[in-house]
Amino acid sequence: MPRFDLPPKLTGEAVYIHDVRIPGMLHGRVVRPSVINTEPVSIDYDSVRGIAGVTMVVRESKFVGLVAKTEWAAIQAARALKVTWAAPATKLPPNPEAAYAYLKNTKPMRSQKAVDRGNPEIGFRQANKSYERSYRWPFQLHGMLGPSCAVADVQRDKATLWSGTQGPFRTRQNIAKLLQLREEKVRVVYCEGSGSYGRLATDDGVEDAALLSRAVGAPVRVQWSREDEHGWEPKGPAQVDEIKAGVDGDGQLIAWDFLDLSLPRTEADGTLMLASLQVGIKPTAPDSGNGSQSAGEIYAVDNQKIVANLINWRFAEPIPLRTRQLRAPGDIARCFATESLLDEIAADFKQDPIDFRLRYLTKDKRGTDCLKAAALKANWQKRPSLSTACHPQRSRRAAV
Repeated sequence: MPRFDLPPKLTGEAVYIHDVRIPGMLHGRVVRPSVINTEPVSIDYDSVRGIAGVTMVVRESKFVGLVAKTEWAAIQAARALKVTWAAPATKLPPNPEAAYAYLKNTKPMRSQKAVDRGNPEIGFRQANKSYERSYRWPFQLHGMLGPSCAVADVQRDKATLWSGTQGPFRTRQNIAKLLQLREEKVRVVYCEGSGSYGRLATDDGVEDAALLSRAVGAPVRVQWSREDEHGWEPKGPAQVDEIKAGVDGDGQLIAWDFLDLSLPRTEADGTLMLASLQVGIKPTAPDSGNGSQSAGEIYAVDNQKIVANLINWRFAEPIPLRTRQLRAPGDIARCFATESLLDEIAADFKQDPIDFRLRYLTKDKRGTDCLKAAALKANWQKRPSLSTACHPQRSRRAAV
């Protein structure tokens, strides 16, 4: 069937959430601190009195926002409003090194043993050569093409919301809790929004709009700035992946020990958006893990252990960065680490990297077929790797 949605998108006639306008609508912006777990000590309301069109400055617990008659007035007022924030209980790590040190040195919240086969310790004792590598995966931005946007019309006993959320039922549930309404009194109107990679389940803008609409008694549109989006969207969690591999004299992989260290995903079902956190609503479900796949489990190694540790950041202290998967929870980093080390080992033994992998894909027909098909399409010519930069005794290799 032809795509009926494409012609208006190509001509600029399509209506996205950013284009929604309703009668009597005002415009809102939210002013937030550098770290979410702090509150305003004082607000200088006089700092925005000279800006024409400002309707109200709203404060509810730790939530601070404002409403104006025009978008430009709301932007100006948000920049001008002087808020003194209390010192945060948690500070961001001063640099990436500190973040990775935290991952390595903090007791895990829970540990998941994804694979436990054979005896890796015996395998390493029998190995002719061993490899140890440490791969680092940084916090990463999802980078919405268009910043978050929503419209809310909150009345005394009901609420209507326009949003690009990919989870409208979850949004309705969260808004009902935020506004203390029954779910059947909350209507979410889906409007197509900006695309991203694993981001749209966090529908922060609609909660901002709901609180401001309730406070001012009129429909309110909230449009995040690009600065808001980059600063407050959940980040892909940082990870450290530590791998030990043992190979016998024939170049046969006989031991594999993989340890994944990562932060929880604080944006799983049951956890909260920014506005809910700021007004004191408590999460109803624990944070999700960051997965354990793509750590080499598809390769048949006689002695193999794969462990995924979830670091106790959120519960040890308030987390300074919200986190959410970059689509496949944790898999991208673990796959990068696994395949990078396999390339090194194949190069060290002057083996063709595809043949080297096929040797261990004996129990994975799908993986075997995929790799062979990719090699065929790429017109792969078998050859040993020309890399000479492999140092088996090096204990650490950082990669991003």
